[in-house]
Amino acid sequence: MKERSCFDAAPGGRPSLDSSSREGWIVDLHGKRGEEWRQILGMQSRWATEKGVRLPVERPIPMSASLPDRPHSEVYMLDLMQLSTHELETIAEHLARKFNLTLSDVQDGVIHQGIPILAEDCIGPAIPLRLLL
Repeated sequence: MKERSCFDAAPGGRPSLDSSSREGWIVDLHGKRGEEWRQILGMQSRWATEKGVRLPVERPIPMSASLPDRPHSEVYMLDLMQLSTHELETIAEHLARKFNLTLSDVQDGVIHQGIPILAEDCIGPAIPLRLLL
């Protein structure tokens, strides 16, 4: 029997990966940050591209955020509803190692605050997900 993930018990449970039920947006990350995300999610991930990754975001326009090491940042919020439980677990494990935090603290942060993606690391504007399907 497969062990349940904390993300399965997140508010609303694990969302459907059916992107046709809502508008979705995608941003491209290349360079150092894109390569990092490609390593996290795997070279064969559905999000991987030749030069980096193409990730789902909640909105087409970045928002202001205060991050621990960057108090005045513009970020896109990763669309967690488009990610599998396994992908969320993998990202949480990476963030815990990278920032020297406990896995449970990272999981809690992901569930309650989400995952920001620095807009400065994105190539071009967000595009509608439906254009890629």
